[in-house]
Order: sequence, then C-alpha cells, then structure tokens
Amino acid sequence: NLIDLTWTQSYSKVSCIREFYFVHVTLCYFVFLSGIACFLTRLYAPLKWLHVWFGRIYIISMLLNTASSLIIHNTGLPAPTLVAFAFTLCGMCLGWLLIKFYQVQIRNTVTNMVEEAIKQMNTLNEIDNKTFNLKKLYN
Repeated sequence: NLIDLTWTQSYSKVSCIREFYFVHVTLCYFVFLSGIACFLTRLYAPLKWLHVWFGRIYIISMLLNTASSLIIHNTGLPAPTLVAFAFTLCGMCLGWLLIKFYQVQIRNTVTNMVEEAIKQMNTLNEIDNKTFNLKKLYN
C-alpha cells in the first residue's frame, strides 16, 4: 500500500502486517536470552535444574517466532490460513507444556508408590527405611 505503511498488499492479499514485526523481535530476544541461560546453567551446577526450563522457553520461543515471521511477511497466503497456522503452533506449545506438567505429576506419583513399596519390604527385612529416598537416585 502506497499510503498506509502499516501493511503491505500483494496479489490482492495482505502480505505484511507491521505489528507482528515487534512480536517477532521480542521473541528473538527470548530465543537469544534463553539460549545463553541454557549454557550458563550447564556451567554453574546449582542452577542445573533450570536448564530444562530454559530449553523449553527456547523451543517455544522459536516456534512462536516462526509463527510471527509468517504473519510479518508471506507470499500472499490467505489470512485464515496464516491465522490457522499460528493458532496451531500456539496450541502445540501449550499442549507440550501441559504434557510435561502431567509427566512430572505422574512421575512423582509413581515414585512415591515405589518408595512406599520398598519401605514396606524393608520393614519386613528390618532394614533402616528412613534413609531411603528414590528421588535422590534419579536427580
């Protein structure tokens, strides 16, 4: 469009939306900073548990960055196609996080069940069961 520079039109379709440029740049910063944070958590042992979360932020930022870059400039795809693709990527990120939370919840439940079973077996064998902690074995 020659008069309004906030959007571009090609082949009678919207090709570039200016507002998503700022979303894209912000997500680029998230990618950059979370990537550096991932490396730093590997160097400093007390923060090693944060490595997983910074990695998840990195991956989600990359996916959302891809969605925003498609909305910034495309080859004249129909707007509903672009919006559907962006919603799919956002839903995929949300679904992945929900699965990870559920995975941690199930792992903790199973770990507690196994610990109780082992403590009951140790009670029968009269072994000290107060020092046993399965969570320390896999962390």
